[in-house]
Amino acid sequence: MISKEKSIRAARWRLYLPNTIAWLATIFSVWERLLPVIIERAPPYKIGMQLRWDEKASFAQIAAIAAQIDATGFCRIDGFISRDELMPLVSIAESAVDRAKGEYIAFSGPDAFTGTVWARMISSPPLRFLCESLYGHAHPENMPKAGFYQIFRCLKGQSSRKHSFYFHFDSYVVTIILPIVIPQSGSAGNLIMFPAIRPIRRTYLRNVIDKLFSDLFPMQLFYRMRAGAPRSGAISIRMEPGSAVLFWGYRSLHTNEPCDPDKLRATALLHFGNPHRGASASRLRRR
Repeated sequence: MISKEKSIRAARWRLYLPNTIAWLATIFSVWERLLPVIIERAPPYKIGMQLRWDEKASFAQIAAIAAQIDATGFCRIDGFISRDELMPLVSIAESAVDRAKGEYIAFSGPDAFTGTVWARMISSPPLRFLCESLYGHAHPENMPKAGFYQIFRCLKGQSSRKHSFYFHFDSYVVTIILPIVIPQSGSAGNLIMFPAIRPIRRTYLRNVIDKLFSDLFPMQLFYRMRAGAPRSGAISIRMEPGSAVLFWGYRSLHTNEPCDPDKLRATALLHFGNPHRGASASRLRRR
């Protein structure tokens, strides 16, 4: 009798599960189409200061950057790289997307960028001083000894939607985004952020729990719906090539809007300061 009841329950489960998944997928698909329209209600903040990547920031500048991140969620630094430094990165991004047949591609580390500003940044004393100072402001208890972690992302084509609107927390305290190519018409792939909504966790396990929880499909759906709601706390940041956007990547839930499939959006992401680097398991998941 018991085995018969189990068989009936199993049969019902096999019947209802595909329908439930299809229903959730439909809802997700509808919101995926609606949200690029809804999210435009978020204010396009454009607040910046001037500083080059190879210029040592003064203590007053660092204090101003940290204060602005604390107050608004981010700080935009204009003139961070010059046009001459930017153009080789544009060419690499365009060539990479062409090799990928007009679809998404990403690079980890500086190996593909020898001779460019992106390769030189990781050994820049002024940039390290800036990041160490910001890290010390955000998390003075633990100063990292490791270097930078670099990601270069090129979004284009239909596959770019799979790499957009994925809300996540970084594993690194300080995140710097360098816009390389930003669409000038249609959807620009704005940075969407809920600034500083979690503290720096004392243990790596607690950090992993946060990440696993935010990865859940219902939570991703909730974040998308919440970001489009009035007074949600989410901000939309339109980026400009040559500038840099700094924020607390570890503490801020963030993502990017999708851009139009025929447009290229290329960004270089510089991460600094993993507060859980000492945890052996943290090497398995960097971001």
